[in-house]
Amino acid sequence: MFQKNTSIKRYPRLSTKMSTWLTATIVMFAMFAGQVTNVQAEVKVTDYATNIDIQDDGSMKQTETFGFDVKGTENEINHRIDLGELGKLTDLAINMKSVSANAFFPFVASDSNEVGTYTLTERENGMDITIYNTITNAPHIAQISGTLSDLWTNYAEWSILKANFLALPYDTEEASLTLNFPAAVPADQSDIIVSSKAKTNLSWSEDRTSLTITAENLGANEVIGVQMYMPVALLANNQT
Repeated sequence: MFQKNTSIKRYPRLSTKMSTWLTATIVMFAMFAGQVTNVQAEVKVTDYATNIDIQDDGSMKQTETFGFDVKGTENEINHRIDLGELGKLTDLAINMKSVSANAFFPFVASDSNEVGTYTLTERENGMDITIYNTITNAPHIAQISGTLSDLWTNYAEWSILKANFLALPYDTEEASLTLNFPAAVPADQSDIIVSSKAKTNLSWSEDRTSLTITAENLGANEVIGVQMYMPVALLANNQT
């Protein structure tokens, strides 16, 4: 008869020192893995241009275009439109595309937080916009357009503007704001003050129907504040 081998193969027990070292190594690995998971993506705006067509009723058709680069993975892009105390925003449209794509993709308003949607949150003196799109290590371009109203105020013979522009929660290397007026703005009957920590430059077109303000190295949430007055005749149909 064959006798069943019931012997058990035994391995030497780890020393207390070795066991402690392995436990510490496992804990450190788990902490490191958690840190890698929680690393936030970096979003930086390379160029940001806003074009505003001012109508004679005081409304302003604004188109903002900004190129940005993402390092890591980002699921939402944030933006803000400043409206002051009385301003209104209508006709909002949001589009985005990768730099390599031929056409923009339109985003729709929704509370689903799904890719291809955006949400609006009304804040003091403005509107916060969250655009949902999963972006990994790729440059993209966003385009946001809408109509701003009730920002110009007629006072006696003057039309007065006090507003903030170029509001992004990201560092921006280069930015520009172009204001296109319905008629030539007389140099001797107008004035403009631009407030910003960044270095800015103002340039009028030869016929004074367009003003471009440029800035470099805007910090996150840093805006270009514009205060201006000009003859009320230029905005003859403004009711504000």
